Amino acid sequence: MEIRSGTSYWASDEMTRPSRIREVLREIGARPRKSLGQNFLADGNIRKLILDTCRITPGSCVLEIGPGLGAITSGLIQVAGSVIAIEKDPRLAVFLQRRFRHAANLTVHPGDALKMTQEELIPDDCDLMVSNLPYRVASPIMVRFLEAPRPLPRMVVTIHKEAGEKFIARPGDRNYGVLSLVTALAWRVRRIREISPNCFFPRPEVWSLLLEFESRPDAPPPELRTRVRQLTSWIFTQRRKKLGTIVRKVRPPRLIWLRCPVTEKLLQETGISVESRPEQVPPEKWLQLTELLTRDT
Repeated sequence: MEIRSGTSYWASDEMTRPSRIREVLREIGARPRKSLGQNFLADGNIRKLILDTCRITPGSCVLEIGPGLGAITSGLIQVAGSVIAIEKDPRLAVFLQRRFRHAANLTVHPGDALKMTQEELIPDDCDLMVSNLPYRVASPIMVRFLEAPRPLPRMVVTIHKEAGEKFIARPGDRNYGVLSLVTALAWRVRRIREISPNCFFPRPEVWSLLLEFESRPDAPPPELRTRVRQLTSWIFTQRRKKLGTIVRKVRPPRLIWLRCPVTEKLLQETGISVESRPEQVPPEKWLQLTELLTRDT
C-alpha cells in the first residue's frame, strides 16, 4: 500500500486486516514469533484511537518502537515532520523500507531497543514515542524510557494489561510497586482504554491497555529517580512485612551512594510509619527518604 500525499492520518490501513497480515507474512517468509512478542494490531478503530491519542503535528519528531507491518507508521508519516521506526525483526525492517520507500520523512532502523545506547535510542529532537510494545519485553523497554537522562515529553503505548496496571497503580493497590512509584515521580499517566485480544493477530491470551505518559516538569533528576528505584527494589522484596521489621532485620545490597543506614528513626523523620508496609507508602515519601539517605551527614 503506497501512502498518497494528503491522505488523512486516521484513514484506514490494510495492514489491520488479519487476512492481509497473513498474506504479507507469507510473502516475506515470516511468521509471528513468540520470542519477539509479535502480536500485530488488527483493528482499524484501535489504530485510529492510537493515532488520535498521539496528537501529532507537522513539527513532531516521532519515535516508533516495533512498527511491525506499519499499521501505525502509515498514519504517523502523514502528519509528523519525521518518524524514526526501530524494528528488531530484520525481515519486517526490510518490508517497511520497501513499503514506505516514498516517505522521505521516515527512517527505519533495524535494531533492538534494549541493546541500543540511550543516545542511539532517543534522538535529541524527538518529542513522542509510540509503540505496540512486545509483550515479553514491555517492562524493560519502558524502564529505559522512564529513566532516560533526556526524557521524552510524551509516550503513547499499548501494553499488556498486567504490566500496564503496574505503571498506574496507587498506594494500597495490589499492583502498586517499584514501577508505580518511580513512574509517578516523573510522569502523569492516563489510562485511555482496555483493548481486547481480538484486536490483534495472532490473538494473545491477555487484554491490553492503551496508556498515555506525559512528563512532569517538576520531576526529580534522573539519577535521584534511579536511586529511588534501587532502594525500593530492595524494600519491596519484603513487601508483606512492616517497614520497621524490614529495616531491623534486613540490610540492603551494596548501594554505594548510601551515606547512612536505613533506620526506624530515619523512616520517622521522613514521616513514614514503621507499622506501614511498603505498598502503603506514597512515591513522594520514598523520594524524601532517598534524599535523606543521599545527603552527607
